[in-house]
Amino acid sequence: MTENNPFKWNLNNDNNNNNNNNNNDHFSTSLNTNSLFSFNPNSNNNNKFNFNILPDEGDDDLQNMLNNNNHNNNNNIDTFGASQFGTQTLRTNFNNYELSDNQFSYNNDIQIQDIEGNQLTADYEGMQEDEIQQYNDIFNDKGRSDDFVFHNMLENEYFQPKINNPDELPIHLSNIFHKISQAKINSIENEDRNKLYYLTANKNYKDEQLNNYQMEKDTWNLISKLYDYRDILKAKEQNEKIELNNPTQSQVYQYLIKKNQNIHENSIILQWLEEMAPEIDYTTDRVFSEHTLSKLQKKGGVSMLSNDMVTELDPDASTRQNKKIDLSDETNQHKFLQSLWGCLRAGLTEKAISLCLEVEQYWRAQTFMGQIYYNGESDIGNPFFNLWKSNCFNISKNSNDSYEKAIYGLLGGNLDAVLPIQKNWYDYFWCYLRVLFDETIYRELKPYRSPLSVEEDLETSPSNNISQINTPNDILEILKNEASQIEIRNQAQNPYHIIQELVINDNYQLLFEILPSLLLKNRTPEFNRFAIFLIVFYRKRESYSIISDSEDCSENIVINEYIQYLIRSHQYDLVALYTSLLTNEDLQTKVYSKFLVNITDQAQMKQCLFLAERFGLNRQEIAETVVNNVITSGETIKPTIINSGEDYLGFGGMKSTIAQNKSIAALVSATGASSSTDILTKLPITDSIDPSTTTPDDLSKIESIKWLCFDKQLLIKALLQSNHLIREFIKLNKFSASGELLKSLPKDIILVAKQQSQLSESDTNNIIKEFRDWENYIASNTRINNWLHNYANQPKVDLSSFKLNGKESYAEKLDVERRKKEYEELYGQWNQNNITFGKEALESIKSVLNTGWLCPLENQTGEFGLDDENGQSINTLRMKCIPNLFKSLHTVLVGVGSIKKSTKICNQISNEKYKWYSVFSKKELQEILQLVRESSIKLFEVSHQI
Repeated sequence: MTENNPFKWNLNNDNNNNNNNNNNDHFSTSLNTNSLFSFNPNSNNNNKFNFNILPDEGDDDLQNMLNNNNHNNNNNIDTFGASQFGTQTLRTNFNNYELSDNQFSYNNDIQIQDIEGNQLTADYEGMQEDEIQQYNDIFNDKGRSDDFVFHNMLENEYFQPKINNPDELPIHLSNIFHKISQAKINSIENEDRNKLYYLTANKNYKDEQLNNYQMEKDTWNLISKLYDYRDILKAKEQNEKIELNNPTQSQVYQYLIKKNQNIHENSIILQWLEEMAPEIDYTTDRVFSEHTLSKLQKKGGVSMLSNDMVTELDPDASTRQNKKIDLSDETNQHKFLQSLWGCLRAGLTEKAISLCLEVEQYWRAQTFMGQIYYNGESDIGNPFFNLWKSNCFNISKNSNDSYEKAIYGLLGGNLDAVLPIQKNWYDYFWCYLRVLFDETIYRELKPYRSPLSVEEDLETSPSNNISQINTPNDILEILKNEASQIEIRNQAQNPYHIIQELVINDNYQLLFEILPSLLLKNRTPEFNRFAIFLIVFYRKRESYSIISDSEDCSENIVINEYIQYLIRSHQYDLVALYTSLLTNEDLQTKVYSKFLVNITDQAQMKQCLFLAERFGLNRQEIAETVVNNVITSGETIKPTIINSGEDYLGFGGMKSTIAQNKSIAALVSATGASSSTDILTKLPITDSIDPSTTTPDDLSKIESIKWLCFDKQLLIKALLQSNHLIREFIKLNKFSASGELLKSLPKDIILVAKQQSQLSESDTNNIIKEFRDWENYIASNTRINNWLHNYANQPKVDLSSFKLNGKESYAEKLDVERRKKEYEELYGQWNQNNITFGKEALESIKSVLNTGWLCPLENQTGEFGLDDENGQSINTLRMKCIPNLFKSLHTVLVGVGSIKKSTKICNQISNEKYKWYSVFSKKELQEILQLVRESSIKLFEVSHQI
């Protein structure tokens, strides 16, 4: 131990041998020999704050704070740790100086405990270089969007977590979110550095994006720190038994940090805010008013100075004399004080002390020592804490430099001196909270002061700025409503700051509630995605309980908004994961199926269904809902639910197919070539067939059935929906569309559907029967049209043109014979086709009429009760199709010359097995009887001609 008091120093100055000073300094250092600061040879200082009143070197209470540091002479300064002063420190006689680990950094204890208790709170800055590079590399692939990167990260860390302890998963997630946000910031900055120029519009977008990710990273940093304590460390510390018998202030402080949640959380928030501090612009030039000193030392002395310049150079001279130092010195000192403030703002008090020593302002380094109000090696604590604080308060009131006012205003609790230089929300929040924290710690330690402290120290009242503030929430309310700068109040309304406020208050219910309104303030996908990750984080916490699972609850609104963004930006592979985050299965099915409606590429369809299953969505229900959505989307299609073993889509009226007979009659009437055609001239003649055009909307509906064909268990539903859709097509006379639908289905669909069906056997068989009935009906319609097309193209010629009158030349006779032969060949081919197509048409019609068409297997006669809605709908459809089919049967029979058979169709209509007569109206029966009557007459005429 040296003889020099570590709170004193003695420097020889050849130019200043002054021992008498009568000036009244309110903050001076009384030096044992020649003063470093006073240059008035006739003055005698009576210092109001004289360091000589501090204990001598031998006093144990404060001397134990000072440790020998001669073995650390490397001039290194730790960012978080004790300052290490080397040889230059020793040169200033500020020797043997070192701070204990817990004297200045109130949050240092927290950080050390957190790291020891749980490694999850490691900051991005603490990551190894390879880990940093690993995250940075994520964004190097420009072929992948940011949304893709964050999606994959969420899938890996949330859906496939590598953390075994569920209590640690939320903190792990927040750390991952924090790191990947930092990686994106690095990516943006690197991208900009690699470009020599870019468009202003793009620059603005990049700046906005960079700001979003920076705020996001800061928020995740806060979440990681606070919830690591709340969810993990707090329980451990609360369970830790600490016995305090006659505790010292240091022991009480450690106890408070572990047992007092409010103090611990405030210290965490302070640490977080200090990490938000701007980069420090260090100045290490010596600050000793060299220009002013030069002027004082010039010949003529004081008389040569201007009236407004100081005549002395002690630290208080400018304030005491109300005069200035040289402008250059003032500028240098202002830069130094700005750097000093930057250290305090970043929580680097030890760095501030080191900086003072480096620029040889040793007296100012001493002024930071007073805030050591507890000591781990001494019971006495700091008996002069209040005296030190009151002097700091006075300096902040009297200083002319804004940064000096702020520095000592912070130490003395004078917020009025601190706030004017603050630039943003983080700065304001930190200043208030730092003063509140210091005041709280002092109040808590006050009962444990040593007798010397109680006797010697002055009593001070809390700062007026902080007297009504008890919690961080009180401060945040001030920033929102009472801050002197409107810019600060505006910043307090920033969505990220609002979220940070609610995180600090641990109010996730309110946070979720206001997220939709915050999306209106920040309409970027980055913020929307960040809001979803917040929801994910809180859901994984043990204390989380679902607020609401309604479709329009805040969580669902936020998630669905991002889903719609992904759909608009065609990032289809990312939709399933976020859809799975919706709060109930019905909503998941609704949202995802609505998205799938517009997917038409078969490979993409399969991929989307695969992803749905991968993330726990109800794949089968989604596929069915997609088909329902598409089929029911048309304005002309209005399905109704009808009663059966399975819900069926109903149908309305359908146009009569009698148009087929009208066309035949018109075409046959034009020929008049044979007896078979003569009889047709007497049949009812109406308009020709005009099949409805297949529209793009129809094709979309047909394509939608494919959604049910990727899963074998859904094939029976594919048949069911095909039945529904064909009903609608037939209702609109869309035979072509119905045919396209049948061709689009797998060839073996009936066999596989029956094997894999999860419906009852009865429902399965009835669905398959209806499908087959529609196949037969559409096939019969197609073959009837083929016959009609051929019949309409019967060769037309005047047979009298083949007659010879005996006057023709030989050449003319050859020409007549040639034309007659050509006609006979054409007619023969046509007649053969007529018989072939007619036979096919008759067979297909038979396949329909020889079954209980569209009727369930258990009711082949089609006798349905009035309360059977499905049965009545089927009956309506049978009434529209069957009578026309019988008329078509009569027409084909007549057209192929089977007149005798045409007279017997009434027997089939009256057959009791299928009771076809029940689907005929009275008028339609009369029309059929009239056709049969005419056929009978013609048959009679033909038989008598023979």
